[in-house]
Amino acid sequence: MKHLPTSDTRALCKKKEVSDLMTDGLSVGALLRRAVQQMRRLPPHSLPEQFETAQDLEPCDWAERFILIATTQRSGSHFLGHMLRETEEYGVPLEYLNPRNAKFWCRRFGTEDLNELFPHFVRLRTSANGTFCLKAHWGHFSPFREKIGELTRNKGFEKVVWLVRRNQLAQAISYVIASQTRSFVSGAPERRPAVYDYSAIVARAEKFRQVNLSWQQYLCSEYPERHYRIVYEDLVGDVGNRRADLQEFLGGAKMLRPSPRIMSQRTERNTQWSERFRAEVRDEHAWILTDAGW
Repeated sequence: MKHLPTSDTRALCKKKEVSDLMTDGLSVGALLRRAVQQMRRLPPHSLPEQFETAQDLEPCDWAERFILIATTQRSGSHFLGHMLRETEEYGVPLEYLNPRNAKFWCRRFGTEDLNELFPHFVRLRTSANGTFCLKAHWGHFSPFREKIGELTRNKGFEKVVWLVRRNQLAQAISYVIASQTRSFVSGAPERRPAVYDYSAIVARAEKFRQVNLSWQQYLCSEYPERHYRIVYEDLVGDVGNRRADLQEFLGGAKMLRPSPRIMSQRTERNTQWSERFRAEVRDEHAWILTDAGW
């Protein structure tokens, strides 16, 4: 028997699969739907509940106002998002522009068109008072800078909360540990061990400095009177009644309180890494030990 090329062999296999399925009573349309479902099989997500219908709110036609939480990784956006969520005044603040989540959302809403996703978010994640809130890291937000009007149907962001972290070393260490263990939120299991890496900590601190300066430039240019900068450490400790100040800025009626669901991921390992870095720090990296100035 003549051997067929691989592509032809695969074609024959596909034909056989179609034939077998047709004999089982499945139409070509059902076959195609099954194929799409198989293509959409994805690995487990560290925060799968964000895609679930249980997170949806009463459907609406469109939001009355949009709020942006401008942030960086490991700066407390998960903590702040839950504080806002539990007031029931700010929708369901999540990273709706995160490209790594796009395939999960496409599977949820049965679309391959990323442009169709945002209307789904607004329709199902807007609170009863008409407010839709999203969180975004600079790398996720930057590609959409020129499309905010289009995404929000010319409403734009009424308010922007810029969340930063004062302790640059702690933030960099927190990220390196999370990226190595693949545990990015409290309660998520660690999939791999974490190994101290001086160079990785420096690289991440430099990256955070870069993106915070990008946020600063953008917000001071586009939202000079409509953005509010809050420091993570002050938010957690409610230093100077910062939560009340944030509530007033956002125009909320309910007090902002920490969610009992969110626990700090900091452990003794973070402290040990911090002490080791301080002992080993080179002169050119001493700035990482200072408080962030943006």
